[in-house]
Amino acid sequence: MPFETFLKRNVWDPLGMTRTAITRPVDADVAKGYDIDKGEVVEQPWEWYHTTPASSVNATVADMARFLEAHLALGQANGARILSERAAREMQRQQVTMDPSIPGYALGWAEDYVGDLHVLEHGGNMAGFSALAVIVPSERVGFFIVHHGENSTLRNDLKWTLLERFFPAAKRRHPVPPTLPPVQEVRAERFAGRYAPLASCWSCNPVRVNALMTLTANPDGTLSFAGGRWIAVDALRFVQERGSGYIVFRNDESGAVHEVFAGGSWGWQKLPN
Repeated sequence: MPFETFLKRNVWDPLGMTRTAITRPVDADVAKGYDIDKGEVVEQPWEWYHTTPASSVNATVADMARFLEAHLALGQANGARILSERAAREMQRQQVTMDPSIPGYALGWAEDYVGDLHVLEHGGNMAGFSALAVIVPSERVGFFIVHHGENSTLRNDLKWTLLERFFPAAKRRHPVPPTLPPVQEVRAERFAGRYAPLASCWSCNPVRVNALMTLTANPDGTLSFAGGRWIAVDALRFVQERGSGYIVFRNDESGAVHEVFAGGSWGWQKLPN
């Protein structure tokens, strides 16, 4: 059967998600998205990714709350069970990580650690909108954030604010070296350069890359990356100066820096100079 029919019968209808679809809802039910362009608020055209089942679910906040409730209750809500408890637990278990010190990926959920608080989340953007679904299984708490501005960081800022406000474990930080290691030991310049997301189209000719990230080596041996300053804790691992997380590098077969990972799906490949 069509994938949308399967979801409707087995997920949306049992949970009471009556305003959720993959195909475009009727125009009267569609919110308008907005972004800022040259200082002006500009309405964005409707955007739909043809990448089902990886994307393209349209829903209301109330429907998403029912979905999160089912995951927090290990597969059931609204008097209906959509997953066995075993399957629900498997979806929330780490399946892969690039390093034990950084968050990995579960099934459909990206991991995050806000302090010592284990968080599962799934975000997405489209023209005029940015959204993030978050659950904290240990606390049986979840929330869904959606706002205007495809490239805004509001959803992440709000996530951190909510978690740090209500959960003491979220305020704990990773240890930061009290003194910087000698610059000659770090060799920070070997990490410097341009990095492209691993999700870029590497098989395209030419390679299609967006959202390039630049990593800069500072004179004191630290790195500047993704808006933060990072301090070496070992040969291939750096901690954010506030202790909020790690980035981990990986060398290629020749020993040259090849990739960097920040946890979950966040990974980049170093581009040739």
